[in-house]
Amino acid sequence: MNRKLLISDYDNTLKCDNFELFKENIQSIYNFIKNGNYFNISTARGYDSIKQEIDTYNISCNFITCNNGSVIYDSSGNLLYANYIDKADLDYIKNVLYDYELHYLDDRGNDVSILNNIIDVSILSLFGINNDIKERLNQFQIDKRNLYIYLIKNKCTKLDGAKYIQKLLKISKNNIYSIGDSIDEKEMLINYNGYRVPTAYPCLYDENIKQISSVKELIYKIDKKS
Repeated sequence: MNRKLLISDYDNTLKCDNFELFKENIQSIYNFIKNGNYFNISTARGYDSIKQEIDTYNISCNFITCNNGSVIYDSSGNLLYANYIDKADLDYIKNVLYDYELHYLDDRGNDVSILNNIIDVSILSLFGINNDIKERLNQFQIDKRNLYIYLIKNKCTKLDGAKYIQKLLKISKNNIYSIGDSIDEKEMLINYNGYRVPTAYPCLYDENIKQISSVKELIYKIDKKS
């Protein structure tokens, strides 16, 4: 059987404002897996956060990629891959932020631990991220999101997570599809038959990334090719 792998961002991609479409996406994923294919949620969320969503909405998936590609779990919650920020890096970030009286949280709202790859700096500190801080933290990706600023370990992306799963499954690149809405997914979409949703950020409107209406529609398209 020529199995396919679909990798999808979660927020504003799989889970969208249209709740009926969200439910249809979930049903399409269930059928996609039932037909022998693989589905991978790839998100910037931490594991606890995305697992709660998966359980709440009964979403079928084979793999869960969290923290922008830094950790990957199977459907049973077994850790398959981890690329954490090490303690030395955490201590360095902590000292830099403290120098500027900035507060930081992990994805559970607690003090940062060595098991997290993304550090959230609260909106209260938003205007404190100046060029001096950026220079001192230039080995990390600084990503402004909604109410937080994320500090992400360089060389750790959703593309890295996708490559790991491709190697794990020994699946042809031609049989891997991806969908998303933001800069987090850009490199993955370029490399793996990528599609952007209609609400995607402008950064995905270059590189010839195709647009599609939903996860449901992409699964329909994949099935037609089979």
